[in-house]
Amino acid sequence: MKTFMMQLKAAPLAGLLLGLPLLGTAQTANVTFQVDMAVQTALGNFNAANGDTVLVSGTWNNWTYTNKMAVTSDPNTYALTLGQTVGSWPDYKFVIAHTDSPYVWENNGVGAGGADNRWFQVPAGGTNLPVVYFDNVNGVVTNNITFQVDMAVEVELGNFTVGNDFITVASDVLNYWDDTDYLLTNVPATSNYVGTFPVADSLGSTVNYKFVIDNGQVWENNGVGPSNENDRQFIFPNGPTNLPLVFFNNISNLNNLVTNQVTFQVNMTAQTALGLFTPGSDYVTVAGSAFDDWDDLLTYVLTNSSANTNLYINTFPVSDLPGGSVSYKFLIDGATYELDVPDRTFNEPTNSALALPLVFFDGVSDLGTVQIGPVTGSQVALSWGSATNANNRIRLQSISDLTAGAWQDVPGTFGASNASVTVGSGQAFFRLKGP
Repeated sequence: MKTFMMQLKAAPLAGLLLGLPLLGTAQTANVTFQVDMAVQTALGNFNAANGDTVLVSGTWNNWTYTNKMAVTSDPNTYALTLGQTVGSWPDYKFVIAHTDSPYVWENNGVGAGGADNRWFQVPAGGTNLPVVYFDNVNGVVTNNITFQVDMAVEVELGNFTVGNDFITVASDVLNYWDDTDYLLTNVPATSNYVGTFPVADSLGSTVNYKFVIDNGQVWENNGVGPSNENDRQFIFPNGPTNLPLVFFNNISNLNNLVTNQVTFQVNMTAQTALGLFTPGSDYVTVAGSAFDDWDDLLTYVLTNSSANTNLYINTFPVSDLPGGSVSYKFLIDGATYELDVPDRTFNEPTNSALALPLVFFDGVSDLGTVQIGPVTGSQVALSWGSATNANNRIRLQSISDLTAGAWQDVPGTFGASNASVTVGSGQAFFRLKGP
């Protein structure tokens, strides 16, 4: 090896030390190995609860059993970070270490292009290798899964009628949360509903699902899954499986329910001004998951407030499990649901009345914006709202100084959606005003 001499100038700061890498020294970089053991667990080949562990072994350690991997935040995924020589091409495989039997290596052919071993080139900056399945077995299979639910409590509550209403199951895997395809059948002389359907997924993966009444009319609440997960769950098995019989919404006894007085209130100002609601002739109701099973008729009608004619309010008894999530929305005339907001929710109190916050119907709290067109001579074209809504009660107002004076109605703009306004040489401001 040639020797190079290098002269360094004195550093301007006392005590400064300069270090130079030795020529020919191999550089290393961190490489993270990752493997998914979900399928092997489902197949019964790996059991972490019994002490089974995963190793990664390769050319860097002469294929020995020294590099034990650790489980990550995903209980099925194991990882280990090792220093590897930059530019090298290590071969490697994953190994199952049983507590009571020989080591189990991945088979030959797990490498790229069918090579016996996995391999890669180590980059200068290190890398996280992609998560792979042990032995490259991803386990996508189709099994018949039997879903079953007991509707007894819903029948007692008057929320479900055997022979009249029906039950479907919706899932992220089975039907992408379509609530109409998979109909369960009533078991004669019972309130139980059962259905067996083919489900295709990877062995060991998590499948989410819920039961639904009358094609999406009433979904199970959030929090019905294990540890209060929003959805029910099961681990996809290696064969046909009957899921356990459960109660709709996990309510197994009427005695588990509590009833509290809940006050609902909604502001209809914008809907009135936009011509979508007429006080005195139209009415507001509330529908929800726990107090009327999304009944959109006249059961829960809100009353117009005398103090504020745009405010509608009423108090109703709501029964659910303590802390249970209750979904609800407001409706106009029992027909027009709020569309632009997700289901509103609250948690059932343990034993107290609850006043829900005042909200605007559909989340609309203003009358929109005024679009200002080009000024032609002394005229400017303004537009707002929808030209197709002839029932709006909006009028245009203007003012020349925001710090003084009062807003003035622009003549001829009540109920309109556009106007041509004369403007002078100064500034002008415009706004929309309701009735």
